[in-house]
Amino acid sequence: MEENKIIKILTKHGTMLTKHDKDIGLVKGDVKELKTDMKQVKGDIRQIDTQIDFLVKKVLEHDERLDRIETNMATKKDIQNISGTLDKLVGLAEKKDQELTIVTHDMRHLEGRVKVLEKDKIK
Repeated sequence: MEENKIIKILTKHGTMLTKHDKDIGLVKGDVKELKTDMKQVKGDIRQIDTQIDFLVKKVLEHDERLDRIETNMATKKDIQNISGTLDKLVGLAEKKDQELTIVTHDMRHLEGRVKVLEKDKIK
């Protein structure tokens, strides 16, 4: 009877070992699939790293361009100074134009008086 008991136990263990072998086979398949997936993930990460490097370079280029633009652009104060100077120049030009108009009028008046005086002198 002991022999039968041992055979039953061995048979039971054999059945369990066969089941474990199948399970190990499935696990090996899953591990292979995971390795393939990991290779794909590594490739994707490399591609993302390349894209991030490209974006970082572009951001730095744009920062440099913005710095140059800020350095060379006119500020609101600069525009106000230019506008103020132009207003002064326009004012001076208008004043000169008015003076020229007055001088021209005076010249015509003097020419008229000179003609009258010359007529009076001739008489």
